[in-house]
Amino acid sequence: MKRNTPFFEDDTDIGKDLLELVRIISKYKFLILSLVIVAVVGAIFLTRFVSDKKHTYSATATILVAQKQSLDADLFNLGIFSNFSYTFSGRQKSSVLLEIIKSKTLAQEVVEELDLLRFFFAKHWDEKNLKWEGSYKPDLNEAVLKLQTMLKVDSRVGMEVVSVTVTADDPLLAAKTANVYIEKLGGFLTKHSLDITFQELDEAVCPAKPLSSMRKNIVAAIAASLLLGILLSFVLNYMANLREHQRKREYK
Repeated sequence: MKRNTPFFEDDTDIGKDLLELVRIISKYKFLILSLVIVAVVGAIFLTRFVSDKKHTYSATATILVAQKQSLDADLFNLGIFSNFSYTFSGRQKSSVLLEIIKSKTLAQEVVEELDLLRFFFAKHWDEKNLKWEGSYKPDLNEAVLKLQTMLKVDSRVGMEVVSVTVTADDPLLAAKTANVYIEKLGGFLTKHSLDITFQELDEAVCPAKPLSSMRKNIVAAIAASLLLGILLSFVLNYMANLREHQRKREYK
């Protein structure tokens, strides 16, 4: 017995629509494939001869965050010594570290330690006379923002391991900046009496090879060309149906 209910009618309509979508895509599959091939070739060409022409390098320093609470932390939770230090438990420690590393305060300390003002505003720096040109005054806040765009902070293995990655045009600067971030992080924790300790697992080393955006660009090109191809297929199919409908009307 056929169950003719609205629910099953909707399912049938959905099935028909899906089949129609598959039919349209299959009909214009060579068009879609052609667009994908052109997009991939274009992405490879642009990446190799344009975007990757200016090399960038990435260096990562890794630390292990101590997750076990100390006796002082237990006393703090009982309300003892609450005026002397801040304490954190488990995952909170890694979360706090991530926010500190990404903060403007730590970025400013790194900028000042490495004298990155001369790096970010090199065109205004007189290397011969070791001073800024004319009346130029570099903007420290702008330098901090530039540094933050070069920084990537991540955590893994239950948030016990935190990695600090710096990307720059100079491989030595990338490694040095990542290591200084870890150094300044330790100083910040000590200065503010935060009950968080960590151990450096791997210091950042000078990268031998520049980064390449080839894979990312190819994936983006494939996704964009597929979307464009499918959309164009629907448009062409609609126009073909419209012409067919008009031809039938004229024939009648």
